[in-house]
Amino acid sequence: MTVLVALLRGVNVGGATRVPMADLRRVVADAGYGDVRTHLNSGNVLLTSDDDPARVARTLRDACAAAFPVQPDVVVRTRDELHAVLAAWPFLDRDDDPTHHHVVLLPGDAPARVPDVPVEPPEDLAAAGREL
Repeated sequence: MTVLVALLRGVNVGGATRVPMADLRRVVADAGYGDVRTHLNSGNVLLTSDDDPARVARTLRDACAAAFPVQPDVVVRTRDELHAVLAAWPFLDRDDDPTHHHVVLLPGDAPARVPDVPVEPPEDLAAAGREL
């Protein structure tokens, strides 16, 4: 069994996108996944499965759309993939507060180049693999 993290986008950010975590755990377990745990009220789910992460994302997207009034996009990464994101962090040389760093895990590949987004120092933006 592989440990996976499923991230449901945009849930519990407003009244219309409410997904109770107990219900989410039930939906994920009913979809056949094991060791299901949620983190806070975030829509982030830890689970185990032998399925490919892309298949888990599709299954959970469909299960959530059937169970809840919201249809969140679902991004799934293995524990090892998340560790690799941290190991390849492009801003490690910065002497700033790491709690101010953010990563967006994309469902597909990041763009070949970072979009022209106005970024003012000390802000910065980098794209690599399936992360921004």
